[in-house]
Amino acid sequence: MAEAQAMDRLGAALRQAAERGDWDALAAADAATAALLRERQARGAEAGDAAALARLRAAHAHAQRRCAEAAADAGRRLLELSRRQDAVRGYAAAGEGA
Repeated sequence: MAEAQAMDRLGAALRQAAERGDWDALAAADAATAALLRERQARGAEAGDAAALARLRAAHAHAQRRCAEAAADAGRRLLELSRRQDAVRGYAAAGEGA
């Protein structure tokens, strides 16, 4: 039961950090999740609370999607910034040649 509660807390931490875009907190929750799962494996834990594991897996998948969305958004913003810089440089170069 305590392990299921720990998995639920980690799942909530993963979701909340992903929604806030708090990548440091997300990394910490991900590391804690990995540690919990390694500990379970080391002691030979069986499936245990399958529902809690499923919820944790869903929270992790949600966090992965949010990270991918945020990375894609950052890429789009960087591309737009690069385009604007190129336009400014082109405008400045055209002004110098006049």
